[in-house]
Amino acid sequence: MRNRNFLLTSQIIRGHWFMHPEEVMAAGLQLQELFDISQSRSNSSFTEIGPLPKMVISANDSNEEVPSYDEAQSDAIALFSVSGTMLKYGTMCSYGTAEIAEDILLAAENKNIKAAVFEIDSGGGAVNSVPPLAYAVRKFKSSGKSIIALIDSAYSAAYWLASECDHIMAGNSVSAGAGSIGVMMSFADAKGYYEQRGYKVHTIYAPESSEKNKPFELALEGKYEMIQTEQLSPLAVKFQNTVKANRQGKLKMDDGDKVLKGKTYMSEAALDIGLIDSIGNRDRAISWARDRVTAYNFMQEFNQQ
Repeated sequence: MRNRNFLLTSQIIRGHWFMHPEEVMAAGLQLQELFDISQSRSNSSFTEIGPLPKMVISANDSNEEVPSYDEAQSDAIALFSVSGTMLKYGTMCSYGTAEIAEDILLAAENKNIKAAVFEIDSGGGAVNSVPPLAYAVRKFKSSGKSIIALIDSAYSAAYWLASECDHIMAGNSVSAGAGSIGVMMSFADAKGYYEQRGYKVHTIYAPESSEKNKPFELALEGKYEMIQTEQLSPLAVKFQNTVKANRQGKLKMDDGDKVLKGKTYMSEAALDIGLIDSIGNRDRAISWARDRVTAYNFMQEFNQQ
């Protein structure tokens, strides 16, 4: 069994982030409690969440939880969800993107699942949380099945995920928003903390390892150029190029390409600039998916003639 508490701490400490800065600030108190040694006993009492449930919308419009997609009704629509901070590996109280991606791949291969609704409400998360989901969504689409992103908040890494879907629908015109296409890195220099308590921190590298951790060591000195150039900028460019490719012919640059530099937009502004395709609600998203089921079945019948 994995140590979920240790795994969560490890992901936070060593991760790079596609994350909306407001989400980072809001997480401060939670992180302080997590890292507080005095909380270790209470943290150990958490009960792990069970296996990821298989949620589908059946032919009679009801939501159903099924043990496997094989037990879903024909022409079912799979429901996937990402909410909160995106992490690759699951923790004590949330599923990781690797687990959700596995679920999407199962749905892609199953004959009963014909389309999907992906509900997204996230300010982003770890950079390594993106590849598993992006691959799984592309695999789902490559099977000829359609997937719609129904978003409340889809910022940073969460927007990357939404952009991989066939259609992005804001779930409302009040709180829904998208954007924050950018990369950030944040860390705490704890040397002063330890030195105040009588510890002297020494970091020693082999003479043959002069380039090891150099960007990070320079960043500790307040010299950020190397870590920006070698680590953050390549990620930012990859993010921008992916969004431009996924939203080709839809994304506008009316704001002087601020849309690709981290600016955020509420639903109506996001629609105007092409970050999303429509504004609706859950019923409309399901209706969109049902129309794609009809189209999928038609194409299957046509190809068999």
